[in-house]
Amino acid sequence: MIKKALFFARLIKRFGLVNANKLYNSGSKKSGTLDISFDAVKHPISLRYNTTDVDVFYQVFYHNYYSFNYNTYLPKVKTIIDGGANIGMASIYFKNLFPEASIIAIEPESSNYDALRKNTEKYSNINCIKAGIWNKSCPLKVTDKYEYGNWGFVVEEVANETESNVKGVSIPDLMQMYNLEEIDILKLDIEGSELEVFQENYEWLSKVNMLIIETHDFMRNGTSKSLFKAIINYDFAVHTCRENIVFIKNKQQ
Repeated sequence: MIKKALFFARLIKRFGLVNANKLYNSGSKKSGTLDISFDAVKHPISLRYNTTDVDVFYQVFYHNYYSFNYNTYLPKVKTIIDGGANIGMASIYFKNLFPEASIIAIEPESSNYDALRKNTEKYSNINCIKAGIWNKSCPLKVTDKYEYGNWGFVVEEVANETESNVKGVSIPDLMQMYNLEEIDILKLDIEGSELEVFQENYEWLSKVNMLIIETHDFMRNGTSKSLFKAIINYDFAVHTCRENIVFIKNKQQ
């Protein structure tokens, strides 16, 4: 009981009484959306009841999954890629932190993508793409293979393209599409696809100033190994930020 009271008090302090009530009681709702506005974001956020949306919101805005001393390492942030954008919480966090930055948000699953579009539509320069991050252009199948719900959809490469599949895009594809010479922040939370993304064609790492990534060995063994075998070829310092590993390019003085 004391833990619940303390949690509710923290919600009030962070988001205000009305929002705290909505969030605290969200587990009892079966349909509809929870719409929330608070000082840290410029526009309202919409969360779907009976999904993992509230959990994603908590990760980003309550547990501060992406709170990092960016200014120490990146004097100016112009370009951000949000790989595995889900419903847009990380993109919204970064956009409010770096309002002048252009953000490319990539999400493969249809219902999440619709929520991503809805949550980011009022912000300028957040470009949403329905696709999966991969190491090449190819068709991908989206499934809830591990039964984690809306925040655990995975993609798998398939031989033939169908209407139910999505396109796989590589980081070089995105850089070419948006005429990028470098990426200031690349955030990847791609539910195990890091295994393929870092297996080959990872030379683009030389163009990334900061990589923020969550690995998923609990879903697919070898994801961390694939990442570190690639990253060791480049000069990055390594930090941690909650569940994320943060790689920061070492600049020559």
